[in-house]
Amino acid sequence: MVRDGAFTWVACEEVASPLRTRLLLWHGSSHRWVGQMALSLPVVSLAVDGQHLWVGADLSMLPNGAPVLAIEKRGLMAVPPARWVQDEISPEDWEARLKELPVREQAVHAFFSGNAARVLGLLESVPADGESLFLLAFAHDPLGLDDPRKREEYLNQLRRDFPDSPFAEVVRGMKPVTTVDSGTSAGDRSVLQSLFRRRDTNGDGRISAEEWKVWKGDAAEMSPFDVDGNGGLGIEEFDAVLRGASR
Repeated sequence: MVRDGAFTWVACEEVASPLRTRLLLWHGSSHRWVGQMALSLPVVSLAVDGQHLWVGADLSMLPNGAPVLAIEKRGLMAVPPARWVQDEISPEDWEARLKELPVREQAVHAFFSGNAARVLGLLESVPADGESLFLLAFAHDPLGLDDPRKREEYLNQLRRDFPDSPFAEVVRGMKPVTTVDSGTSAGDRSVLQSLFRRRDTNGDGRISAEEWKVWKGDAAEMSPFDVDGNGGLGIEEFDAVLRGASR
C-alpha cells in the first residue's frame, strides 16, 4: 500500500494466480473504493508522485517482466464519486455471515464485541472445552452479566476438567475468591495489579504521561481518567481506564 493524499493505492495478489495483481484505489475519509485494474505481474512495491503510480515487480517470479512500471494515476482518479463503491457490510449481511461460522467462533466474536448474553446463549448448549468455559466465565464478570457465583463455577470447572489447557493456565492464579473493600475479587485484583505493572514500566507506582502514550498512542487523552490531576494514573485510575469509566 502507499498513501497518496486522501487516497491509498493497494496492490493485492490475485487469488487464482500469484503472477497477477489486483490494483485498487481507496478513498479513506469516505470509506469507499474508487476503482481497480488488473496487472499481469506480481507487485512487491508501490510509490507515487504527482502524475504516476510507480509499480515494482517481483522478477524472481517473472524473469522477463519489466522491473518497474509507471501508471498514469488520472485514469482511476477520474472516476466520479457517484461510482465509488462503499466498503461496508449492512447489519443484516453481517449477521448472516456470522451465522455461517461455527458456534464456537460466533461465541468468540460475541465475547470480544461485549455481547455477554450472546456468549451464554451460544455456549450453554454445546459440549464444554477449555475455551468455552473461559468465555462463559468471563461473560459473567462485572463488565458482562455481573454474576460472580456463576463466574466462579465456570472457572472451577475449567481448572478441574481442563487443567492442562492454556485457558486454565491463565486463570490458575485467580483463586480463591474473597471480596475486598472495592467489591473486586482478590483474583481480579491480582490480575489488575499485574496489568498495571506491565504499563508502569519504570515501576514508580504510577503511569506517567510518557507511559500512557506508549500504551495508548499520542492521540489518546489521559486527563479524563486523571481524577486527582497529578499528571499520572494510579491503579484505581488505571482500573477506570480498563472499564471505560472516565470522570
